[in-house]
Amino acid sequence: LDPVQRDMSFCKRICIVEDSGLIAEDFRLTLLETGYEVEAYSGLAALEQPDTWYCRFDAAVVDLDFDTPDCLRAMARFSASDVPVALLTGLDPEDLPRPARQHLRIDKPIANARLRAVAQRLTHLSQHPE
Repeated sequence: LDPVQRDMSFCKRICIVEDSGLIAEDFRLTLLETGYEVEAYSGLAALEQPDTWYCRFDAAVVDLDFDTPDCLRAMARFSASDVPVALLTGLDPEDLPRPARQHLRIDKPIANARLRAVAQRLTHLSQHPE
């Protein structure tokens, strides 16, 4: 077994916020196959949720797309709920808005192995905040 699959005693719930349904489904299936519980939402659907909804997750993977600022606002709500966040972005770190710079980044295009590795790190952070 690969190291990500070996230690799944921590089976965690991850939220994917991605406005492309096809991409969100690909990410969801990748993480489900690894053993995570995964839910996927568009940025707008995530923003329609009450604050208590964000606390249900152990980690979030959020697409940072400036054409749809909903994802940036969803990132802020996860952060306010102390949920570790990774950002999907094609931007250089210095081009990110200041509040986004504190989060892990997954560079686009995204490889499934990188997505799994970041999910493992995020869920570890939710158990053991640094």
